[in-house]
Amino acid sequence: WSSPLQRARSTAAAIGDVIGHAVVTDPRLSEMYLGKLEGVRFADLPQGPGTFRDRWQRNPGTVRFPKGENMREVASRTWTVLEELYDRHPKGHVLVVSHMFAISAALCRVLQVRVGRFRTFGLDLASLTTVQMDQDGFRLLMLNDTGHLTPEDLGPRGRLPVLPDRPAWMKRSRPAWMKRSRPAWMKRSRP
Repeated sequence: WSSPLQRARSTAAAIGDVIGHAVVTDPRLSEMYLGKLEGVRFADLPQGPGTFRDRWQRNPGTVRFPKGENMREVASRTWTVLEELYDRHPKGHVLVVSHMFAISAALCRVLQVRVGRFRTFGLDLASLTTVQMDQDGFRLLMLNDTGHLTPEDLGPRGRLPVLPDRPAWMKRSRPAWMKRSRPAWMKRSRP
């Protein structure tokens, strides 16, 4: 199953060729619709109190993109697809290819955290995340695994390059609350 957007559909087709399955697309697996801000760089948005940029940074779960969606809506439509897939394949495996906001929104539901907390975990391009769904609930088995990627895939910086059609504001800009010093218990001890 795949988002109908080209980059997800191409990835799903490549996987389908290897495992011998045709790709089925569902528009509910698409990335969040950004409305008037599609293609606009986050850095180009006006700053300051009361601006869209300020509201999104403070409350990304409920703020609607102008003429677009909010994360709650993305979570709802994505979750509906996952429930339908579970009903169709209760004992089988289903591979879903989607996008950062759609996957993050679904993961918030799996982890039972507010959708506005999606920045708590990271998702790299072409990463694998595995969720076990059964009648007892959901279990996150793997998050953001990139072990299948080769050094050639990752390039000289050890990370996948940002796609040219990806708006700049999606490049891991961190809100101010994440830039603060971490509590001592969260800091890694260095040998």
